[in-house]
Amino acid sequence: MKVVKAFKTEDGTLFEDSSEAERHTVFLSKRSEIEEFLECDLNPYKAAAHRGIAKNTIVNWNLWKTKNER
Repeated sequence: MKVVKAFKTEDGTLFEDSSEAERHTVFLSKRSEIEEFLECDLNPYKAAAHRGIAKNTIVNWNLWKTKNER
């Protein structure tokens, strides 16, 4: 048996990597805004793969803004 280190987010999801858990937490906190944008006419990326890329970019942008506030 092997002991592993995991990070659990508020919704109960487990991650091996703290940065992945952090990104998921940002998504959870901004989920409604992100989903609203992804559904609006300003988002040209409606296909599933493109939508996932857009979602990840928005989450990473929000994380970057938080870490780099000036």
